[in-house]
Amino acid sequence: MAVDHVSFSVAEGEFISLLGPSGCGKTSALRCIAGLESAVSGTIHIGDDCVVSDGFEMPPELRGVNMVFQSYAVWPHMSVFDNVAYGLKTKNIATSEIERRVTEVLRLVGLENYGKRYGTELSGGQQQRVAVARAVVTEPRLLLFDEPLSNLDAGLRERMRFELLALQRRLGRTSIYVTHDQAEAMVMSDRIILMSEGRVVQESSPRELYERPANRFAAGFVGNANLVDGELIASHGQGRYSVRLPGGLELQGYTSRADWEPKPSVLICIRPENIRPAAEGFNTTVNRVSYLGPIQTVEVQTGALTLRADVSSNQIIEAGTSMTFHIDPSAVVLVPEN
Repeated sequence: MAVDHVSFSVAEGEFISLLGPSGCGKTSALRCIAGLESAVSGTIHIGDDCVVSDGFEMPPELRGVNMVFQSYAVWPHMSVFDNVAYGLKTKNIATSEIERRVTEVLRLVGLENYGKRYGTELSGGQQQRVAVARAVVTEPRLLLFDEPLSNLDAGLRERMRFELLALQRRLGRTSIYVTHDQAEAMVMSDRIILMSEGRVVQESSPRELYERPANRFAAGFVGNANLVDGELIASHGQGRYSVRLPGGLELQGYTSRADWEPKPSVLICIRPENIRPAAEGFNTTVNRVSYLGPIQTVEVQTGALTLRADVSSNQIIEAGTSMTFHIDPSAVVLVPEN
C-alpha cells in the first residue's frame, strides 16, 4: 500500500508541503487528491464536496484541481499563449475572455512578452512558468505541485522557490506541494507534512519540525543533526532533563513532545549551529575543518564522542588544535524513538 491511514487538512489559501524520501507515498497521496490514482478506502473532501468516499470517485475534471508536474509538458508545437489557453478553450469560453485571462496570467508569471514563442524556444525556468500559468488560468480551487523544480539547476531552483511562493500568495490559491528537498519545503511552506513508508510522521510548522522533531526519523531527515544515544540521569520538571552522553559529557535538554515517556536510554538531538566556541564549556580536539563559505563545519572530539559544529568562517580554526565549546541547553532536544 502506497499510503496508509494518511490524514490531513489544508486551510483555504494555505501552502503546505508533503515532504519525505523517494517512495514514502507523498506523490501517491497527491495523485489520489487529483483523481489520477484510485483510493482503496477513506474519504477526500475539496471544499464542501466529497470527491472520494466508499467506492465513489468524482472524475478528475470535475474536482476543480490543477496539477503542475515534474516534467512541465509544455507542448512544443503550440505557442506559449496557446499552451496557457488550452484549458480555457476546452470549456468553450468566449475568445475575448480567454484573451483577457491568458494575458493577465502571463503577466503574473513574468512572461507577458513571450506569448508568441514556442516551447522549444524557452529555458527550463520559463517552461516551468508556462506550466504554472496553464495550471492557474482556469482558476482551480486547489493547486497541486509534484516536484516542479527538481529539473532546474541549483541556482535557478532557489530563485524559482521564491517566485512560485510569491505567485501563490498573490493568487491566494490553496496549494499542496510535493518535494523531497527539505530546504524547498522549509522555505515555501506554511506547514510541512513529513512522511515515511506511507504514513505521516509529523505535521507542523517548518520551525517546529526543525527544532522539535517528533522522532528519530524526523530528527535525521530534516536538517543536519548530531544524533547521540545517551542516558537520562535526572528530571527537573516541565519537560527538562539532565542527560549523559558517551564519554561522560553531561548536558541539560528538553523533550520534543509533551506525551513523551522518559526512559533510561534517550536519543539526543543537537543541531550543529548550536555548538559554539566559548571561553567556558567542554574541552575538545578539532579533527577536521571543512570550509563552506559563510560557515565552516568543524568536527570535534570530546572523549569517545564526535560532534559536528557549524561555526562562522570569520573565526580561524585548524585541525589538531584544542578548543572549548558550549551547547545552549535550550537547543538540546530529547527525541522519542517512535
